[in-house]
Amino acid sequence: MDTKILRGLGLILVLSLGIFAATTAAAVTIAAAEKMASSETAPTADMYINLNAPSAAGNQTDPNNLWISLSGDPAGNCVTTRMTYLKFNLAPGPVDPDLKLILTRSGATGNAAGYTVGLYQVTNSWNESDPWNTAPLPGARIGALQSFPATNGAHVVFSGTALVSYVQSHANSDRVVSFLVQLAHAGVCPAGVVSAVFDSREDAGGSAPVLTVQSPLEPSPSPTPSTTPSPTPGNTPSATPSPTPANTPSPTPETPGPKTHYLRLPLILRSR
Repeated sequence: MDTKILRGLGLILVLSLGIFAATTAAAVTIAAAEKMASSETAPTADMYINLNAPSAAGNQTDPNNLWISLSGDPAGNCVTTRMTYLKFNLAPGPVDPDLKLILTRSGATGNAAGYTVGLYQVTNSWNESDPWNTAPLPGARIGALQSFPATNGAHVVFSGTALVSYVQSHANSDRVVSFLVQLAHAGVCPAGVVSAVFDSREDAGGSAPVLTVQSPLEPSPSPTPSTTPSPTPGNTPSATPSPTPANTPSPTPETPGPKTHYLRLPLILRSR
């Protein structure tokens, strides 16, 4: 068989292997991205309740946002005047130790950036139409308090063993978990009302609360593969084979590499 034909077949084989490798890598990347996306869970219900409207249904005045508020009474006491509730469906099985609950800031009143946000256990016995008077009370705090950020679009992120343990207990039982979110203070009550506001699940232009194992600070992997596969180093094929002087096949071996195997084929064929 002519050496040029064999080189051409070798070129086609190398390019085919490169395309196969690129396609496989792209498929793996897309599968990883889909798996990561599937680990995010949005709430099935969320609401806030207002002490100043104790009989009003939750979210009655602002369904696109979730409010938590503190105020100071005339005696100098801190009073929680708005609380937020979140409810998530859970899959059975072990909970990832990197689980996070993420809230996205959408606004604030007063000096809310100087306050912290607390996450608390609460029963699942509530729905989005409940008012202050009938909503369940908060239970034990889950993990550490988190600072409320100064800019809209920034995140409050809860994580750690206490969160994982609480979610795992519900994954093992009713497969539904609820959280209560409150604004906390450091011993100094506000003179007026201080509120922190988060995007709700109903806000189409915002970022709903989410249970996830992916940090919001990390960029999402791109599934777009390169249209031109990169050849393996040391195995770069030439698009146009360099002709042998006087167009005469030379038995001298080429530079060591995978091409050496192709040059042995004519010798085997000729021996037959």
